[in-house]
Amino acid sequence: MTEKGVIQTNYRLAISIGLLVLTSYGSAFAQNIPPNNADTAPVSESREFFELTDWTHSWDLKDAITYVPDATEQSTFGISSAPRVLSVPDKGSIPMPLNRDTGPWGAVYGAPALPGPLYIASDAYFAGRASFFSDRVLTGGEGLFSALVPNADPLGSSTYFNAPNGYMPPYWLAGLAHPQPGEVPGGTHPARALVIDSFLGSSGAGPTLGGTITGENWGVACFGPLPEAEGGPGFFWEGIDKALIPQTVLVILYVGSGIDGSWLEVNWRENGRIQTLREPVTLGSRPDAAPFPYKEAFFGYVETMRDSAIGIKVGAEPTTAETDNLRNWAARYITEAENTTGAPSHN
Repeated sequence: MTEKGVIQTNYRLAISIGLLVLTSYGSAFAQNIPPNNADTAPVSESREFFELTDWTHSWDLKDAITYVPDATEQSTFGISSAPRVLSVPDKGSIPMPLNRDTGPWGAVYGAPALPGPLYIASDAYFAGRASFFSDRVLTGGEGLFSALVPNADPLGSSTYFNAPNGYMPPYWLAGLAHPQPGEVPGGTHPARALVIDSFLGSSGAGPTLGGTITGENWGVACFGPLPEAEGGPGFFWEGIDKALIPQTVLVILYVGSGIDGSWLEVNWRENGRIQTLREPVTLGSRPDAAPFPYKEAFFGYVETMRDSAIGIKVGAEPTTAETDNLRNWAARYITEAENTTGAPSHN
């Protein structure tokens, strides 16, 4: 393991320990968004995810390019010959495709280049839509998972978003995902089930979106300067009033330019209808720093993820029309939580 890898491992451990004692900040401003007829609104069958808004980045697993692991990769990681994702084209305005690791991400932890995640051509969790699943490919410590990354090197500034500086808030992202807590246990602590994550913590980081550090509720962190354990002011890792259970969701996160003003929305299906909860979240470092620039992101790697489509848009808060478009588009793919085997029910 490289010196930087050791530093990053200790850094993540410090975050894990420190955040266990953080208290989520409840909010009196939770919104149960009024129904917008997402289940019955007409949606053109020809309309694609990348057409729903003018995304900066748009990755859709229906466009995935796959590969079959060769004998060496199967032997190294103990995996089968099942198809995996090699890359996913980016149909946004600044194309940066998702690619499997070519070496730098695994090298941080002294590992070889990590496989791409498993490709599911017709995933019942998404009513038959294509997805990827990041499975555990190395054990020991936290373990490592198959991965996709838009940035070739987590420590190489030339590969960052808007290199080398990253995207400054405001920005927002949306994902059609099925985080599954507990599906891939093991390591020094249970694997977190997330939608998207970011590696850097002391100079710039995007959202860690999915389960909070305790894994019980939906939450998000957008790290700023060094954690308290390393002499810094610490982080918010704020949860909202929505339990993180194995279910398909459309999740939308807005990251504002100040420490306040951000919000997290989760859309799920319950009793046959789409339900929506939006709550404000506080992001950044204490006491008054804004979220750091969004320099890089990853899928899988140190967590389990199952995603079908992900988009990032830089520059402004999403409009009502944009969020309505997303919900209407996603409704046909959001399945009931209790139907997680076979073909889930959906309208």
